[in-house]
Amino acid sequence: MLIKDLLYSLKYAFTIISVCCCYLLTSGQERWSVNSEDLKFKGIDFRETELLEQVNGNDCFEDSPLLKSLMQCGGNQLHSKDGSFIAFNRFGDQYYINDTTLMTIIPARGRQHPSYVIDPYDTPELRHLRRARDEVKRIQEGDASSNWKQFIDYYPQDRTIALFNADTAISYSFRLEPNDYYKGKYKNIWILMRHRKNRTFISTYVLYEDMSEEKLAKFKAAVENSFIYDDTNKPIMHPKSLKAMRLQYNKQDMFTPTGRTESFDGNPGLKRMLNYKSQLHSRDGRFIVLYPSHPDIFTQKRADDLKNLMPDRNFDFVDKQHLNQLRGELENLLGDGAAFNYKGHLVYATEQAASEFNADTVLTYNIRLKPEDTYKERYNNLWSLTIQKKGRGYITLHCLYEDMPDKELAQYKAAVENLFRYED
Repeated sequence: MLIKDLLYSLKYAFTIISVCCCYLLTSGQERWSVNSEDLKFKGIDFRETELLEQVNGNDCFEDSPLLKSLMQCGGNQLHSKDGSFIAFNRFGDQYYINDTTLMTIIPARGRQHPSYVIDPYDTPELRHLRRARDEVKRIQEGDASSNWKQFIDYYPQDRTIALFNADTAISYSFRLEPNDYYKGKYKNIWILMRHRKNRTFISTYVLYEDMSEEKLAKFKAAVENSFIYDDTNKPIMHPKSLKAMRLQYNKQDMFTPTGRTESFDGNPGLKRMLNYKSQLHSRDGRFIVLYPSHPDIFTQKRADDLKNLMPDRNFDFVDKQHLNQLRGELENLLGDGAAFNYKGHLVYATEQAASEFNADTVLTYNIRLKPEDTYKERYNNLWSLTIQKKGRGYITLHCLYEDMPDKELAQYKAAVENLFRYED
């Protein structure tokens, strides 16, 4: 069972450490590990300021256990011109250990761990408060840590919206202990978090020297004006993925991006295949399209890496990984016996592949969900569309829909079929 789960999840096997290409954040020289396309995909707009300038580089704080426990590694830096004020910026749970290697913070004891203790802040909506609580407790050891909320300053709602276009903004600041001073002279830390539902939260860690309140207020204001959640230009899929696969997205008026994902905790049968995929909803709410926001290409190098990890397994399925995924999905939905006859459930759209998608392969399947797999007691059907092109990866769109007349369903399916096409 372990091997089957591993094979089914191969495309997620390298999500903890990713080697990424760096692009320009601005028209000037390359300064940050994060790039403009990353921020645009996250729906975040960066605004330059005269008081602070972008500085390249990452610091993993090997000489400061406290700062390392707070940030792991700090990058995406903004420095005052006199060097007295440094802001490290992080977007979500990811950080760079150098200019190209991206790490994701994985909780040591997730919900499936035997020793997991129920945490009221362990939800997507409250994750910024969980982070704040844990950080305050690291800084304020002893009895003071139990009263962590008293150290949190909330921005008023009108300011939160005006400054950040966010739902919540909080900050907290401390005087560091002498052994925690950064580079021997940055004696203070100020942490600012902005959170918006269904978006990446933004964390800024500021280390600064002693200075006048007036000067500090100006620098803080510059940080507050550096990032804002942008509702206008957020793409539905990461531009890097579209470029790598040379895949064209065609907006369909019938569907609207929701900006959210779903964990499917109440639907174990769906969770394994649809967990945290991005969504498009029909305007009447009767049809949901779920898709990967970061599709990638299963390359020969990745296959070779897996062979090195598990030499007794066969990973010779470059350009065939889509079949492996579909077999796992059908087995998951229909039972173990489906694995031996999974192709009997697949429909090959051979004529459409080249003419409509510029693809090598187009596959679909349609399943009437079991009662226990029905989503929200109304979406009891699943239609899957997979398009694949040799050397350029594949994308699978899963569609949950209510019972409806065939003519109406055909209109939805036609709109889905027009969403993506491989470029010439």
